[in-house]
Amino acid sequence: MKLKKMLWTYDPYKDGSCDIKFYTYHNKKQKILSIGYAVLPEQWDDLQSEAGM
Repeated sequence: MKLKKMLWTYDPYKDGSCDIKFYTYHNKKQKILSIGYAVLPEQWDDLQSEAGM
């Protein structure tokens, strides 16, 4: 199973923040799960896939 954290910039909120989602891939099936948190794109570190406050 592969698991990756990602910032979902495709549908931002009115304040500019974006959802943090998990992308999973297992047995040739993929699924994207929201974890219920949102951050601004400026706060997201793409290299480490985490938010820095």
